[in-house]
Amino acid sequence: EKLFFTASEAPTSRIDISFADFARRPFEIIFPKKGQYRIRVSTIAGAKLSVRKLGATDWQNSFETEFVTECNEDRKIEGIYTRVSPDQSFNTIRIEISRRENSSCPCDLSPGPKDICLYGAWEVDTESVIAHYRKIFRTRYPNISTEGTVKFTFTPDGQMIWDYQNFKVTGRGFEGTKPVSLQLNWNGQTQMQYATSEAASGPKYCGNIISSTIENHGSMTIGNDTIPVPQPPTEQTGSRSMTYECTSSSFRHIIQPGGIPTVMDWTFHR
Repeated sequence: EKLFFTASEAPTSRIDISFADFARRPFEIIFPKKGQYRIRVSTIAGAKLSVRKLGATDWQNSFETEFVTECNEDRKIEGIYTRVSPDQSFNTIRIEISRRENSSCPCDLSPGPKDICLYGAWEVDTESVIAHYRKIFRTRYPNISTEGTVKFTFTPDGQMIWDYQNFKVTGRGFEGTKPVSLQLNWNGQTQMQYATSEAASGPKYCGNIISSTIENHGSMTIGNDTIPVPQPPTEQTGSRSMTYECTSSSFRHIIQPGGIPTVMDWTFHR
């Protein structure tokens, strides 16, 4: 009997496939459209896997660890687990899935901006930025400071604006006896047309980028020597979709774990 599963659209989920020794366990997993997925499989000794995209000819012996689903079509994967073992046990394979939206897929804006909690202008809480980078820098740059500001605006007619105003984050520490610092810089705006909706993981906004002038760069200084630190490019086209938390006085993205790049874990206040 074939088992059927559908991967959740939540940031993280898990699928368990159970089967007995000396038995074949066929299965099929549907990965919903508009997603970026990362998979980690916890297997057991002696378990053998044959897997392929539904409709493909060739079988593989392992899952793709990272892939993107199409904007208009789910990805269906079929497979078979087997195990031959003298202990004749009942086995469970665990598949851990991390997901975020495929930013190259346009948002469906037909629901419109329904969440009135978002409306208005928000400004970054720099203490939340410092706390975020303290987790990233750990003990290497214990002294963290910021300059400039970041503003985030939602309008009732569906306009959303990220506005970096010469924003800088600087971390300072020591490499042996030499002072070392890392500086990250952002400046410019991204404008989007957005809509809001309710997802299983909470309220979500999705925005299609209309224009973007954001520039970001970094540098590291060790002693008297300064070198550039490449930064990931900011999105100039496509879309952005995030689950969030909103109250009358604060706004925060809910960060997606699992190693997939995420937006900053920053809090904004009115």
